[in-house]
Amino acid sequence: PILDENAEDDIALGLCGEAYTQSRDFITSIDYFRKAVRLAPSRAELWLQLAQACKLAGMDAQRLDVLKAASQALPDDAEIQLVLGEAYLSRNAPTQALIYLRRAASLETKPRIMLRLGQTLLQLGHLEEARTILENAYFAEKKNQSSLDNAQDPDLLGLELMHAYGRSLLSTGDRENAIPLLARVVELQPDVPTPYMDLGRAILYGQPTPQQAQQAIAYLQKAISLITENTPEMVKRMS
Repeated sequence: PILDENAEDDIALGLCGEAYTQSRDFITSIDYFRKAVRLAPSRAELWLQLAQACKLAGMDAQRLDVLKAASQALPDDAEIQLVLGEAYLSRNAPTQALIYLRRAASLETKPRIMLRLGQTLLQLGHLEEARTILENAYFAEKKNQSSLDNAQDPDLLGLELMHAYGRSLLSTGDRENAIPLLARVVELQPDVPTPYMDLGRAILYGQPTPQQAQQAIAYLQKAISLITENTPEMVKRMS
């Protein structure tokens, strides 16, 4: 009824888009979000909802186009720059992702932005810069999340930061500090393969005793077992 009275109501169009997304009619939701964005290009949430609808519809190329247009329309919106960077990461294009993740980090320093920036720098071989960024982000998050030290159900973002920081320590040769951090991640995420692999590598990279070498092999075997047994979605989490 609202749209019957005013077909250019961006709020109503956005709500219709949300409703069709929830009902999994993504093509219709995309149509509504596109109309809403044309009317209100300054509303970042509409761009992000449109991009998400494209993703859910399996329209990855269109999603990237939407996010690039959003980045141009709202260059000072950190969330849009972050999501565009993540979209490039999902397409295995870290060099392009780095451009937008750096831009996001220049606008805001929230943990998710710094995590993705640090992970991307690590992937591209900028090891010392990655370590510095991840170290700062990890300890900042640790102040706000005591679960990183003692709870059994910590926030996933905190765990990602802990793991990424541990990997950065390992990559810069600091095995002494990397091993206990990676061991903590294994303890808190026993169903994820990558921490086992990193912990096994960290032990083997030193001069392990025979007992330590056996423990490292056990971690690597556990990682292989998880990769073999778990669903494709679980394997995808390794990236």
